[in-house]
Amino acid sequence: MSDHDPQAETTSQPITGAPLSVEATLSTSDLDDLFRDLAACTIIQHIAIKDSVNQSTAVPIPVDLVKGRLLLDQPHINALQLRYTYRGEQWIDTITRQQGEYHLLRVSH
Repeated sequence: MSDHDPQAETTSQPITGAPLSVEATLSTSDLDDLFRDLAACTIIQHIAIKDSVNQSTAVPIPVDLVKGRLLLDQPHINALQLRYTYRGEQWIDTITRQQGEYHLLRVSH
């Protein structure tokens, strides 16, 4: 993925055997770039949405990345979790919106 390569974002060395994790605060522009990269470079396996009513709603793939990105701007949506494959590795991105900012937690599996 061009601007959001999970390997390039690492801020510390992972513990042997532990999943690699990365955290970042994203602007709206960064978030849009991330979704473009995900669409171009990954295979999306699952999208889960956490809303303020149900807390967790599994949404299988008819909800694509475009709709998922739009849902993040809805006031009742708290988070979006994306499970995907990138270069043969499994990744989970959890994106939350808090106080007008987007927060990314990326974990490899």
